[in-house]
Amino acid sequence: MSDTVLFWFRQDLRLSDNPGLYKASQSGSVLPIYILDDKFDIGAASKWWLHNSLHHLNDSINKHLQVFSGDSAIILLNICKSNQINSVYWNKCYEADDLIGTLAKEAEQQGYTVYMMTPDKDFGQLVSENVFMYKPGRM
Repeated sequence: MSDTVLFWFRQDLRLSDNPGLYKASQSGSVLPIYILDDKFDIGAASKWWLHNSLHHLNDSINKHLQVFSGDSAIILLNICKSNQINSVYWNKCYEADDLIGTLAKEAEQQGYTVYMMTPDKDFGQLVSENVFMYKPGRM
């Protein structure tokens, strides 16, 4: 496996005050990605905002942001396999708890290490030998 870790930007398209990105940056070289999940439909105004926000974020990280569209779980696992990544970081997103649970367990079964940044105690049920939960604090 490589020393590269994956950081999945979700609704937190910022560099400062980003606990998941901070933790990922302490763990290795970060491959930043964004996935427009086809399970969630967004309106025209949100698409305009997202386009501009992703453009600004990409500029802020020297054009290293990779953007994908499709099923988040499949895309994440494919990126990890193709880049020999064994650690994935993200922050809690408030409408996708079932996706997080599915992804965490699927990734663990395939031998990946998962790091969840969330204050939500319910995610504690996912914690295991290779699934970790960190409660974000002030940085």
